[in-house]
Amino acid sequence: LTSEDRFTAGESVAFGVQSANDNLDPTVRETLSVTIRTDSGDEETLLLREDAVNSGFFVGYLGTHRMPPAPVAGDCRLGVAPGTSTAFTMTRSGTPTVLSRASADFLIDPYGIVFDSGDGSPVTAVRVTLINADTGAPAQVFGDDGQSAYPSTMLTGSTVTDSGGTVYNFPAGDYRFPLVAPDRYRLLVEPASPYAA
Repeated sequence: LTSEDRFTAGESVAFGVQSANDNLDPTVRETLSVTIRTDSGDEETLLLREDAVNSGFFVGYLGTHRMPPAPVAGDCRLGVAPGTSTAFTMTRSGTPTVLSRASADFLIDPYGIVFDSGDGSPVTAVRVTLINADTGAPAQVFGDDGQSAYPSTMLTGSTVTDSGGTVYNFPAGDYRFPLVAPDRYRLLVEPASPYAA
């Protein structure tokens, strides 16, 4: 596992905690029951397992789902809201003892369709740029893997390839910026002739 603080809704999140007090038998991989709570009100119980005999480091993972719908405690998935930072608190199950606190950003995925306001038909070859509203600079965009660079400007209805080699094909009028960090953004839409901005 690698440490990460940026995820997409639907991905699994691994939780780990170093706890020498729970390493009771140096000859076996032990378990530790914890409760994970989020600032959105979700609560899940998770059985962590020592990553190696006598390591004292316990790890486990939970899936996530996009809110809405509202989170359901005990469904083995954490409800997260894309475009926000989610705070996690890990306690020893059945006690108020806090073992760990962390937070992670859940990326958002701006997308849409450009259409003719007269007849509703999709318009291809419109230049769309995602811009950071605070800095005025083009946004940092990632592909579906959350790591590969993706262009901050694209043409509707075109084909785009991210830096990892993933190809995205868009139907007429469609645009998408797969994943961006929570922030304030605006779209710059530059239609071609015969349309005017």
